[in-house]
Amino acid sequence: MASKLERYRYEPTDTTLTLTSDKVLHVQFGHATSDLHENTTESKWTKQKFDEIKSKYPDDYILVLLDMRNIGDAEFNSKESNDLYREMLQDEYTKKVAIVGISSGWELLLKFFLKFADNKMMSFKYEEEARAWLVTD
Repeated sequence: MASKLERYRYEPTDTTLTLTSDKVLHVQFGHATSDLHENTTESKWTKQKFDEIKSKYPDDYILVLLDMRNIGDAEFNSKESNDLYREMLQDEYTKKVAIVGISSGWELLLKFFLKFADNKMMSFKYEEEARAWLVTD
């Protein structure tokens, strides 16, 4: 099992980012928010932590596991949040993105992001499948 290298927590929504030695950045969203300001603030925080990880490990890449099981369909993304996530997705530092726990309400947004993903993003029903895909070349 991979060891933890970094762990960050965004308290208002209880979202955590955990980077492990196998280069997986597990983004576990805490709870949903329909407040666009809060959503944008959380997205900016996520981008800030992403940039911190990039600067701390500049010669590496990351494999992102987005765990959306706790937010359901109640979350609303602002345009600015979508732009920030698209920027992180398109970054060369992000090698692959696996999404677990996506609900039907998020499928449309996923289709939007897939346009920019260059086949480096997939959705999975189970976390184990997502992790296996991430670490396979």
